[in-house]
Amino acid sequence: MKTLSKATPAELLETARQQAEKSTSWMDFANFLFNQETGLISVPFSSAAERKRFMKTKEYKAIYDLLEEVQNRTGFDTNLKPWNNGRFIVRLPSSLHHALIMEAVREGVSLDQLVVAKLAVPLVESVTKNAG
Repeated sequence: MKTLSKATPAELLETARQQAEKSTSWMDFANFLFNQETGLISVPFSSAAERKRFMKTKEYKAIYDLLEEVQNRTGFDTNLKPWNNGRFIVRLPSSLHHALIMEAVREGVSLDQLVVAKLAVPLVESVTKNAG
């Protein structure tokens, strides 16, 4: 395959199929697909507009179906070890995911920045309330 940034959607799907077959956990497969720095989907579609276009393709649907197949095969907890790298995966209803993306666009921040801020505010309020 060409480098990820020049791969065709069909080549990305084939690579995803190969990885799905050997994945021992859905989390490892999801990281293979969506890791911001090395992900099969994140690298070639680095902008939000590019990802949105790709998400409408039959190849993306097939890749997403592969993720569900790996989840069904391995379960959610099989072979997972706790990571302390500051990353975690959260499955959201597509409507909530879309709403968060739209809010991040309006605010001019990344989705990660928006979610971290939304998580941090109640925690800070809780710590402040309990300390006083």
